[in-house]
Amino acid sequence: MTYLKWIIGLSLAALLFIPIPSLHSHKSYNWGAFGRIPVLHAGRVKPLESVARLSLIQLSGKQTIRFEKKQYEAIEWLACVFWAAEKADKMPVFRIYNPNIVALMGIEGGKKKLFSFQNLQGILPQLDREAQRAEEMLPAERTSFQKDILILNHQLLLYAYLKYSFDIPSSHIGLWGPSYWQLSPQFSSQAVPVSFFESIQKLRFMTGLASIKVLPPVSNQRKWHSFSEGLLTRLLPVQKDNPVLKSFLDMAVAYQANRSDSFNQALERYQQQLKACKSIGWSVKLDYVLLSWAPFYRAMLVYCGVFTLVFFAWLLDKPALIRIAYRCATLSFFCHSVGIVMRMLVMGRPPVTNLYTSAVCVGWV
Repeated sequence: MTYLKWIIGLSLAALLFIPIPSLHSHKSYNWGAFGRIPVLHAGRVKPLESVARLSLIQLSGKQTIRFEKKQYEAIEWLACVFWAAEKADKMPVFRIYNPNIVALMGIEGGKKKLFSFQNLQGILPQLDREAQRAEEMLPAERTSFQKDILILNHQLLLYAYLKYSFDIPSSHIGLWGPSYWQLSPQFSSQAVPVSFFESIQKLRFMTGLASIKVLPPVSNQRKWHSFSEGLLTRLLPVQKDNPVLKSFLDMAVAYQANRSDSFNQALERYQQQLKACKSIGWSVKLDYVLLSWAPFYRAMLVYCGVFTLVFFAWLLDKPALIRIAYRCATLSFFCHSVGIVMRMLVMGRPPVTNLYTSAVCVGWV
């Protein structure tokens, strides 16, 4: 019984620190390094992995997605959204509970709750009209259908913003190859194909919708730029090349060509170039550590284990289990506290900005 108590106690303690298995190690693409790419999103510099997880949770309520008998982690799904839109549009990521919305798609019955953008594409005009009608009403007067319509409309906007943050004109992908980098800012319109200017117009449109800024400031500048902004501003006579733009474009082209080795090489060059950028602070690395460690999730598991130990200690009248439960609870509380401090350092303010972070803090108190 003594050994069993120690095994139970050490197992609960190990839950706080053992690495969480990842699907990244089994993939040819270096998704771990790709997820550590710093970006400017929602007014804060954060790793791309953070954007991917938060976005997928907002859409589907999960951090992974299953499609065509394969499991995709959030960062893999986000790469599909960026550079393989046709594939991403088929992935079931929109969680819809309201049967009336499901009926609009022509899908009757069933327990299916996750739908793809392709399922919704045929009813987008109708959804837009319903959303406008719901916005004109007072919140207290809205029906459950109208509330769910507004939620779905917000999800569709989020999905569109993500798609336009990194998209490149795929119909003219060759124009963004080596010939693009040989262009002088004072190029002659007679030397450039008309399709190139069509791509320029699309980039200008995407620049206004991009929600993620991936190109860090260069020289003495402080402004971050989106992927499309980088492609456009490079052609200006007064604009210097952003050192990471070429590597990021190479990653996009390699991914669309399904060349994992070229993708990883471009990613490695990007990481080397990023070291010279002084605007990337330690908070991005700390944010990625927080994501990888997941202290709140681990603490929750240990708290559940502690509750179970206390229950069996009371049921079997074993005071020794109470002592083990107390030690595990203390260690879990320490992990919980460190996680909150790390979250405060990353965000630069108390972590009470939404329901989730507020619940984490209330649980700690």
